[in-house]
Amino acid sequence: MTNRSSEKRAERERDLERELRGKERLLERELSRKMKLADFRQDWKNRLRDDLSEIASLTVNPESMNDERIHQLNTRRGRVRLSLNLSEPHSIRLINAMNDLAKTTQEDAGENQTAFVAVGQELLKAEWDRLKEDLVQIEKMREQ
Repeated sequence: MTNRSSEKRAERERDLERELRGKERLLERELSRKMKLADFRQDWKNRLRDDLSEIASLTVNPESMNDERIHQLNTRRGRVRLSLNLSEPHSIRLINAMNDLAKTTQEDAGENQTAFVAVGQELLKAEWDRLKEDLVQIEKMREQ
C-alpha cells in the first residue's frame, strides 16, 4: 500500500512538473513576443521621428521648394500617413498639422511649423508612454 501511495504521489509530482514546464514555456513565448513587439514599436517610433524631422526641415522655407524638395516632402508625408492609425486622435491631429504645413506660405511658416512639431512631439510622447507600459509588463512577467 505504501509503495502504491508513493507511486501515485510521484506521478502527481511528475504531472505537476510537466504542467509547470508547460506554463513556463508559454510565459517565455509571451515574454519573447512582447519584447519583439516593443522592439518593433521602438523602430517604428525612430523611423517616424526621422520622417517628421525631415518634413519639418523641408518646409522651413516654403519659397525654396523645388521639384526635388517637393518629391522628398511628398515621399515623407506618404510614409508618415501610411505609418499612422487614423482611428487614433494623435494621428488625426498629426495628419491635420502636416496638411496645414503643406499649404504653408512664407507668412505663416513659423506658426504652422511650430504646430506641426508640437503635435509630432505629442504623438511620439504618447508612443513612448505606450512603449514604457509594455516594458513594465515585460518586467512583471520576468518576475513571475
